[in-house]
Amino acid sequence: MSSKSTGTKAHAELYKDEAREYVRKRLWLDVDGLVDLAAPIDGALKRRADIVAKNIAKEFEAILLASPPNGTDVDGSLFSWIRGGAAIGLDKELYGHFEAFMGFIAERVLRSTHVSRPDLPRPKRIVEAFDKHDVKVEGAEQSYRLDIFIECVPIGPDGKLAETSKSSKPRYEKMFTVVEAKKTNSELDVRNACTQLLIYMREAYIMQWNIRHIWGLTLCGNAVRVCSFGNDHLLVSRDMKLSEKEGRAKFIQLLVYWSFCEEHRLGYDPTMSWLPELKCWQIEVPSLQESDGGKQTPTADSKLFFTRSTIAAAEHLFGRHTRSFLATDTKPVCTEDTAAENCSFVIKDSWVESTLGAGDDMRDETRHLRKIRDKLVDNREADGCYPTIVAGGRVQFSRSNDGKKGIENTTASILGSIFYAAAAPMDNLGSGSTKEDPRLVPFRAYKRIATTPVGKPLRHLNCPLKLIKVMADVMRVHSRIRWDAGILHRDISSNNVLFYEIDGGKDVRGLLIDFDHAVDVSVPKITRHLDRSGTLPFMSINNLAGNIQWVTGLDDWESALYLMCWIGTYGFNKHQAPDPAALDELKIRTWCEGSLGKIAWSKRVFLETENFFHDLTDQFLQGLPMVEHLKDLVHALRTNLISNPDVGVEFHGALEKFEIQGVREVTIDPFESRIGKERELMTLLLQVLEGYSERTMTLRSGANWKNEYPAWPEDKDAQPAGKLPVLMEYSGTDDDNATPSFVLGESSAIEQYLATKLNFYFQPDNLEVVARQNELRSHIRDLFETVSLIKHAPNSETKQAFETTFKNIAAYIIKSHSKALKDNGSNGHYFGSSITYIDVALFANIYVFRSKFFDLNPELVDLFSAKNAPEINKVYEAVLANASLASYAA
Repeated sequence: MSSKSTGTKAHAELYKDEAREYVRKRLWLDVDGLVDLAAPIDGALKRRADIVAKNIAKEFEAILLASPPNGTDVDGSLFSWIRGGAAIGLDKELYGHFEAFMGFIAERVLRSTHVSRPDLPRPKRIVEAFDKHDVKVEGAEQSYRLDIFIECVPIGPDGKLAETSKSSKPRYEKMFTVVEAKKTNSELDVRNACTQLLIYMREAYIMQWNIRHIWGLTLCGNAVRVCSFGNDHLLVSRDMKLSEKEGRAKFIQLLVYWSFCEEHRLGYDPTMSWLPELKCWQIEVPSLQESDGGKQTPTADSKLFFTRSTIAAAEHLFGRHTRSFLATDTKPVCTEDTAAENCSFVIKDSWVESTLGAGDDMRDETRHLRKIRDKLVDNREADGCYPTIVAGGRVQFSRSNDGKKGIENTTASILGSIFYAAAAPMDNLGSGSTKEDPRLVPFRAYKRIATTPVGKPLRHLNCPLKLIKVMADVMRVHSRIRWDAGILHRDISSNNVLFYEIDGGKDVRGLLIDFDHAVDVSVPKITRHLDRSGTLPFMSINNLAGNIQWVTGLDDWESALYLMCWIGTYGFNKHQAPDPAALDELKIRTWCEGSLGKIAWSKRVFLETENFFHDLTDQFLQGLPMVEHLKDLVHALRTNLISNPDVGVEFHGALEKFEIQGVREVTIDPFESRIGKERELMTLLLQVLEGYSERTMTLRSGANWKNEYPAWPEDKDAQPAGKLPVLMEYSGTDDDNATPSFVLGESSAIEQYLATKLNFYFQPDNLEVVARQNELRSHIRDLFETVSLIKHAPNSETKQAFETTFKNIAAYIIKSHSKALKDNGSNGHYFGSSITYIDVALFANIYVFRSKFFDLNPELVDLFSAKNAPEINKVYEAVLANASLASYAA
């Protein structure tokens, strides 16, 4: 094979190195039974295929005995090569001989349709070599030259080839398999051939949306091997020597099986259909079924979706092979129909390590999303921040031509008896262990879900302020899912944090996706010793160590911190990337280089102290707009996660400590120590993040404001109604700012106007909820007005009377507002889980009550202490933690 990369040379070399490593670790040579995996499932088809294969082999042997093969359609050089008489100097000298042999078999398969018995099963296709060798494949990222390109050409009802299906130029979309040729049958050449095949298969997985697993062929000397490439396996058959009768018969049987077998035996997904007249794919997604005690019930029913575009391709050689499609549930009526472009659903395909039984699958994404939907159904604040499932489950297909579904699409159904001979031992979560032998194959189930809404990758953002808003949404819903649904996500990364635009593009909303690695923490002892999951730069230290400690929500918060640091350093996309010359100097690169232990150590060091962490954040992109706000935020999160003053010094730090206890030296891991503080720390971290998010709301709006204090009473007549405060808004350039464009007096009117304009109301479109917030605000206003009366009381008797009034109003507020706060979950907020208008109003008034300005009786101030009004004090502390109010409260 020769290759010329249309992408970067570095990528081509990286792919080669990766393929070599996979062959070194995963290649399983001389596997028996691979040809049988191509056999038709339907009994009648298989019997007919065996007869046709036997007849073709018999005919070929008869011709081979004739010397020379006069009167036949076979070139004599083919027989010379098969007999071993033709010397092979170069790989390419094998191409023509092999194509001729395949052509002989294909022609005989086609002839088998012209029989006097129309009731006999007929082949569905021929397997044919492209008529040119050593060819480039069009439309691929890397333009490799393939030795022999193999495609399947359908046979029509009339027994003739569907000529329109034959390729004029080789494209990966049309490729069935590839033959990689080497001139000798040495083990080295076999391994090199498999390495090349792996490189091609990456492109095939990307370009063929409906491929489940891929076949390959090696031709080493005159020995053929069939290869099976899947999510975890790289299986290679014993050689089929074309110089021997038995080898020739076996290879003929393979090609005939491929000609007769069902589509799924070729590696394709029968639940995805290309509709050529509409130029779109039709995808069947399993319908949701009622669960039995939380267990998923497999279903043969499905819901149809239609797509013309992918969000993510299966671009990795091994693993889940996750694909995502933008889809609609409305079938297009023509090729110009835009229904498929107006997509409101995401279809996700994924091969996930699972338990054999669907009902016992504790890490099933469909199961998790159903539980999340049910538990958060009344939480409007969380709406749109997690995937709402509309269909999903394990994909099933028909076993034979009867059209009835019932066979689950799994590695076991693909590999049959081979799977059970090579299966990896499985834990209770369905994770297969390949530590003893990396060639072992874990059990995977093919799952498909349809969800809404549709999000965009973070690379489409360009502003750290919007990222902060997105992260606040994502980690808020992460906490709600953790505590309300008992689901721990476990894979916060750049791929799983998305966003979408709202308010006509003026604002953004965060979306947390991909619950493939999530676990239900309500299941006892399920969060210890889980398998590693995630992307190296974002993996928590515990995750990198193999989850030797209990897995908690703090692992995900750690990942969120790493994600924001990563974007701060590298930007959102390649257009914001740092200078290539400076890449080697970036300290954060140690988060993805070297062993897992080395990466974990690097993260511990940077988190250990504020100064070490500054070494990392000082390399944030200076050209990134408002990146200083992101830098401030990650430092605040590091402080609250690693050295929070509220949890005690024994929980501080990132590096392991060593203590002498008795006669033993004991290792103390701060991350393990903080496990018992999970909820407390998660609450504090969310308050910090939400505080910064709310601060950025004003910054992102571009509002420019300042306080001015007019001379009083000289300027009294210049104010509306002759009193303060007054809001003045200006528009236009600075030269035009002499006259305000809008003037508003009265405190309550100003508050409600700003709360509406700056989106400080909870559910601003719900009039009843807005009215309730205004009602609670009026209670606080009554109290404030009483304080003013106390301050300006003409005598002690009147002052005492007003203080009694204050006590009565305070008692009512503490009782009624505490109930409202408890009804909202005692989370320090009146509504939802973030700061709203009423939270700020309460904070501002209590702050003033405690100030020296009013010099209130300490007895009155103490009414709102943490001891006497704990729920109200939670609100005060939550708002006080908001970084945007730090200067105000100083």
